[in-house]
Amino acid sequence: MKVLNILSILTAAGSAIASKCHPYYDCCKGCQTILTDEEGNWGSENGQWCFVDEKKCESVLGTCKFEAIGYPCCSHCDVILTDDDGNWGAENGQWCGIPENCGSTEPSTNQSVAPTENFFDNELYISPNYVKEIESTIPDLSPELQAKAKNVEKVSSAVWLAYEGAPNDVAPHLKAAGSKTVTFILYMIPTRDCNSLASAGGVSDLDKYKGYVDKIANTIKKFPESKVVMVIEPDTLGNLITGETEACKNVHTLHKQALAYAANVFGNMSNVSAYLDAAHSKWLGWAADKVAAVVKEILDNAPNANIRGFSTNVSNYMPIEAEYEYHQKLHDALEEVGIKDKRFIVDTGRSGVDVREEFDVNQTWCNLIYAGLGEPSRGSPDPENMPLLDAFMWLKPPGSSVAPTENFFDNELYISPNYVKEIESTIPDLKNMPLLDAFMWLKPPGEADGSDTGSRADPVCGREDSFPGSPDAGSWFGEYFASMLEKSPFYSDDTVEPSEQSTPTSSTESAEPTSQTSSCKFEEIGYSCCSHCDVVYTDEDGDWGTEDGKWCGIPENCS
Repeated sequence: MKVLNILSILTAAGSAIASKCHPYYDCCKGCQTILTDEEGNWGSENGQWCFVDEKKCESVLGTCKFEAIGYPCCSHCDVILTDDDGNWGAENGQWCGIPENCGSTEPSTNQSVAPTENFFDNELYISPNYVKEIESTIPDLSPELQAKAKNVEKVSSAVWLAYEGAPNDVAPHLKAAGSKTVTFILYMIPTRDCNSLASAGGVSDLDKYKGYVDKIANTIKKFPESKVVMVIEPDTLGNLITGETEACKNVHTLHKQALAYAANVFGNMSNVSAYLDAAHSKWLGWAADKVAAVVKEILDNAPNANIRGFSTNVSNYMPIEAEYEYHQKLHDALEEVGIKDKRFIVDTGRSGVDVREEFDVNQTWCNLIYAGLGEPSRGSPDPENMPLLDAFMWLKPPGSSVAPTENFFDNELYISPNYVKEIESTIPDLKNMPLLDAFMWLKPPGEADGSDTGSRADPVCGREDSFPGSPDAGSWFGEYFASMLEKSPFYSDDTVEPSEQSTPTSSTESAEPTSQTSSCKFEEIGYSCCSHCDVVYTDEDGDWGTEDGKWCGIPENCS
């Protein structure tokens, strides 16, 4: 029988425990973060700054937190040492970590705490940036289309986290959001969209991707009352199944690791509802068994990933009923491999016209000329017949980029001064669709998919069935928005109740001044002055905040 040398182990452990996590500051004993900067997270203990050990505090790499600091998890609960990291045991002459609540029938604190509710049943956010894009096109529209465009301004769409600085946008979005649901799309995986050119990009390696994900997650944790939907990496799963180019083959393992990491992080947060993207029915509808096998491989390497389900049709054009047939196939295939009770959301932003026949000709994904705006975003579209559908959602605003690669928000925040009212409309037969959580505009309609010119030119965007004259991916494409708006069967005056409050209107379009003696210039264009200085939005008129669900202007030199 091998004898365990406790003294030598204790000595080695003491040395490891004494090591620093920052060259100039002590490691925090706890995990409470009170400040985040470019170096990481900071706490304060005994009146001194300390550096929060992310490996200890934000571990998502294994079944217990000790794996993140280089130790296995014990298979027993016999504690022989306790230090700042927790309880320790020993197995086979080596230290092992003992999870909290070891031996208890209660779930470990490291087990998933993902929400069970449908976050899309909550109030949804409307992007002021998207509203401004629509406003820029309205003067060029007919009176009939102008009225429809005003109704489109009330539809919630997703925020894409798709450029290097995007994690810095999360906090201001959530601050403005309060308890309302905001949908983010994580789209920064290394070698992103390996099978095309228009939306290529992403971070350079897996470690940077983990840091990108961690920064977003750590920010969300500072807003525990927020409700966040996180859609994880559109197109990546599709390329894992069908990507036959060398560029795709070379990153299969990397992409699986990255998806597992992101799912493990966001699928284990109490205020995040995570959906892994699963392409669309035309892409993977024939391969549900293959999709399920790859998903199982990914989730097997993400032990805390209690994702809610899957998103489909992001930036695409497939009708709801076609997507739901795919949902059913994928749901059954997932059940066969032990992945149970998953839900779906479908991007309806550009699915207002059934274009399957036209799409089949060339499978043109870039600014397809036949598309029309689809169902507005909303949760539980038919709770009686579709209890598993979370939402219809505009994940990509129609006309928007498949892959935004710069900051299109410029620190402008998603705000929701009004409730997004449920819209009655004539829709396809959606009976017997229990897998759907929601309709959601995941891509904001009107932003371009890509261009056939410039540094990221993609030949698909130059086809005859791709709307001509497109700017780069992510840029506003007003002509394409107008085309989809005209073809849409929705958003006429009698289908959407008018908003009581919209995004602040530019002074060039405002009413006559109400007073020359107002206490701030914003009263002259019909808005009150804020009683605070918290800026959530800036345009040519100045800085804006919100009070009582309404816009208010922030005076210059506010203090």
